[in-house]
Amino acid sequence: MKKARLRNVLILGLVFSLILTSFHAECIVIYGFLFGLYLIFYLIFPEKSNSFAVRTKRLAKTLALAVPIVFLLSSFSLIPFLMNVRPYYFSPNYRYLLDEAEYFGYKIFFDALTLRATEAWGYVNCVDYSSGLTFPGFPIAVMTAIIILSYSVLLIRRDRYTVFFAVCTLISSVISMGPNSAFRESFIWAWYNIPHFAVFRAVSRWIVLAALSHTFFVSLFAATLIYAIKKFAKKPASKVFFKMETKKSLSAKSKIYYVSVDKINGMYKKLCKSLYYLCIFVLALLAISPILYGYFLIGRGLQVYAPSENYLYPYYWLTEQGGDYRIVTVGQHPTDFADGSMSTNLGWGHELGYESGFIHDKPVLQNGGWEYFSHSLVDFLRFQVVPNKMTRNLMDIFGTFNYRYVVIPAYANSELREFFVKQSATKVVYNYSGSLILENENCNQHIFGVTQSAIVIGGLDALPALYKIDSFNLSRIALFFADQLNNPFYTDPLFNKSQYLVFYNMELIDVVMLTFRNESFLIKLAQYGADSLDSSRNWIRSPVWRHRGKYVFGGDVIQTSGRNLVEVPFHVDSSELYSLWLRVGVASSRGTLTVMLDGINVATLKPETNYAPKLSWIFLGNFTLDKGRHLLTLFNDGTGFNEVDAFAFTKPKDYKMREKEIFEAIEGFKGRIIYLSDTGEAFKPEMGTCLYKQIPYQGYSLHINGKGENLALTANVSASSVFNNDAERFGPHFAIDGSFLTRWASEPSDGIPQWLELSWSSKREIAGLQIYFENAKAQDYIIQSWNGTQWIDQINVTGNNQTTVYHVFSHPFETEKLRIYITSAPDYGMVSIWEIQVYGEKSAISTELFVPRAGYYSLAFRLSFLSNQNPLNILLEDICWQIPPPDEVGVFRWYEIGRIFLQPGKFLLKVETNGEVELDQLSLYSVNENENISLAEIFSGSLPQPIIEFRRINPCKYEVYIKTSNNFFLIFSDSYHPLWKVYLENREIPSTPTDYCVNGFFIDRIGEYSVILYFTGQEYTDLGYDLSLITIVGLLVILIFHRKIEKLIKKLREKKS
Repeated sequence: MKKARLRNVLILGLVFSLILTSFHAECIVIYGFLFGLYLIFYLIFPEKSNSFAVRTKRLAKTLALAVPIVFLLSSFSLIPFLMNVRPYYFSPNYRYLLDEAEYFGYKIFFDALTLRATEAWGYVNCVDYSSGLTFPGFPIAVMTAIIILSYSVLLIRRDRYTVFFAVCTLISSVISMGPNSAFRESFIWAWYNIPHFAVFRAVSRWIVLAALSHTFFVSLFAATLIYAIKKFAKKPASKVFFKMETKKSLSAKSKIYYVSVDKINGMYKKLCKSLYYLCIFVLALLAISPILYGYFLIGRGLQVYAPSENYLYPYYWLTEQGGDYRIVTVGQHPTDFADGSMSTNLGWGHELGYESGFIHDKPVLQNGGWEYFSHSLVDFLRFQVVPNKMTRNLMDIFGTFNYRYVVIPAYANSELREFFVKQSATKVVYNYSGSLILENENCNQHIFGVTQSAIVIGGLDALPALYKIDSFNLSRIALFFADQLNNPFYTDPLFNKSQYLVFYNMELIDVVMLTFRNESFLIKLAQYGADSLDSSRNWIRSPVWRHRGKYVFGGDVIQTSGRNLVEVPFHVDSSELYSLWLRVGVASSRGTLTVMLDGINVATLKPETNYAPKLSWIFLGNFTLDKGRHLLTLFNDGTGFNEVDAFAFTKPKDYKMREKEIFEAIEGFKGRIIYLSDTGEAFKPEMGTCLYKQIPYQGYSLHINGKGENLALTANVSASSVFNNDAERFGPHFAIDGSFLTRWASEPSDGIPQWLELSWSSKREIAGLQIYFENAKAQDYIIQSWNGTQWIDQINVTGNNQTTVYHVFSHPFETEKLRIYITSAPDYGMVSIWEIQVYGEKSAISTELFVPRAGYYSLAFRLSFLSNQNPLNILLEDICWQIPPPDEVGVFRWYEIGRIFLQPGKFLLKVETNGEVELDQLSLYSVNENENISLAEIFSGSLPQPIIEFRRINPCKYEVYIKTSNNFFLIFSDSYHPLWKVYLENREIPSTPTDYCVNGFFIDRIGEYSVILYFTGQEYTDLGYDLSLITIVGLLVILIFHRKIEKLIKKLREKKS
């Protein structure tokens, strides 16, 4: 920029285009900041030879030429980036969690300044990464002192460059501390407001600027040392003289005498000699510093982790398997099969299977990638389906997306191994040295066609639920989730092209609000959550409900467990009556949530349940709101968690109008309506006790035990002792208060036996009880009843090792008192109980069915009888059915109840039993009046599937050969992207999100023909490549002939002047 020569500007453009196109995003941000900071210094730092105006003009001239060159050279990367053809990681809105910045950031400024290591990854098992990389016994402080000493150059040289690099050191050291520095608030502001700033999971990496500055100053210091050595070597020390001046009188002329002092001369010579050798020593130390500093890395650490050969064999085997397929690998994590980290003998690294594509050249599932839909599907499988063993159909789901093999290495968790082996449609094709490869017998090809389709109104949790219907196969039906459609589902073109309309765990309010999801009066609250893991200090963004497979309006919810408030501003267009709704997470351990509107308390909620967790709309009331800005405030009291998804303020008339539109549209729908519901989420207990529980390979079910209401809640209670005599924290009343956050505990010093007694004012009929022990459980105990004069033993338990125990008495009995008498509790020498539940004789549950269209419906339940003595009674309005228990108990199956004509609206459905039943799913599906079809047959379409073959031209282009006798959906199982298009003759067919995360195209032509499947985003890259190539050729010509060009320009200027 001093002379702005053409050749230098071109080289500058080449360098920056190289950074933009080949460096990691974090490095681009760092070096971009470095360049921007230098430009500021260039302008504002005073210079003797050039004024500010001259520098500004010269800078503008340089940038005017350099910026277009950088853009043109990098256009193959920049044009797609600017046209939003980029992964979410490169989005300005992407950011890591603030907690990670805090964890990985330096805690002490001096550690940052001296480049101390902070990331404990590759060598943590071999060396103390913060101090053990240097030569053994060599004091780090010596090298640190030399680096700091190098900054003493500032004392003799303070120009633009030294000041600039000194400032870079300070700034990068502060930023690399993240929110741990004194500028915490400024850092947090930058984190949320500066685009691309938050791409740093490890903010300590900003220290590379300090390292660059250290390099500059050490080099400058070395140059100064070399200069000093040369000076001392060439010029021997001169003698030192004292200067003396004498006069005979004040007016007389003075005479000067020089007096030599030999002793001082000798000292001066020795000093110069010492400095000479000291400079040589320091210079030599600087020269060998890389070896001293990186002794471990040079000696041992440059090796990478070499995995055991038997870990690699499965992937070698895959290289021999031909065909078009993808791979799932199971990692080392005990529950998360797609976790990407792996423990090695060096430390934590990337999981081998995760990165195995370099061996077999096939796509690996990993965590679903950067696309939101595919990532969400894999999150649901990772954090909900697999850890909770919710299905045996995981391979069927994988097969839809072309995943043929599952690699289970020798180091995989045994429970995960068992889960995958027990999946249906699975066979072991490789078994060696503890490693397994499972082949998916239901693997689809990469591109296929289906003639059936369904619109699903619900979340991803509908997928394993649908697979419980025998005829359902995702490879033969296209699913379109209503929240992914461009329009409200009932107005979308796909509505009338689909054969099925599936409602899963949806109430009428959920359906109506779903159609309002893009309206301004429905506010997604995730945008108001902090990107953090610390819910005790903040309302944070949380994916917890998305991981459970629920539909979440904002993708994430906001969550807190502490005493925190969040303010949500909203604007009302007109002054009138509005209905206010809040969608909250209903689960256990909830805090009290206070809702305020414009500072006035409008509702106090405690959205708690001991049954299935769910997201529910809560009506806050009708309010007349003035036109303009309003403020909704949510305050959690800190006694438990709360999660909130969305807030809506609707006009009652608009809500009623939308509800009417939905009913009218569904009334005209020609396909089949299927209402599916998880019973634990849909049903509410009316009497007796129900337990929501997880059953391996089945999912969650509602355990109905026919025991009636929990009589313990109305009992008086006493105990033999209380821990520390602290009845306010461990009193016996906490064992029957209905909360699993409180407990009774006995006093250890009183020893054993201990007892807990429940009593009632009158006799109660007792059928059974359930005890929830804390870790201090009872090993031996007796359950006793009072007959008026003495205690009668009902059940004697020995050798108990469970914390939750359930007892059913062989014959119900009446009593006023019930006692648990503990005779052995060896674990802690005491006993502690979270909760005791005492049951009567009968249980009843109910739910409200939403029927969207008039017609005939069949009702079915999927359940398991645990005894063959008592039937299950089903009541729908005034109609009653009875399901008799089968001879074989403990087996889940569908029970078809009966057929009934229903009008649109809501209907009360009630289930009663005196027995014990596991209730899994409820289904209500429409049938024609004379149609004879069971639930197991409803997805058995009669239309033949199209025949599909394809040829891959390149990763962005396929030629697809089709033979079909019906209209159908072409499914391309790459992650959904709207720029995938099908070209049929002169038509462009857009992609629709299908099966939640892949591409689907409606093809309305029959016969034999071919189409082109093309990713149109590649056009931006191709255009960029052409521009970059032309620019490179032009620059090479200019660089070769730059002198002639400069002379020609000079001549033209002279001629012009």
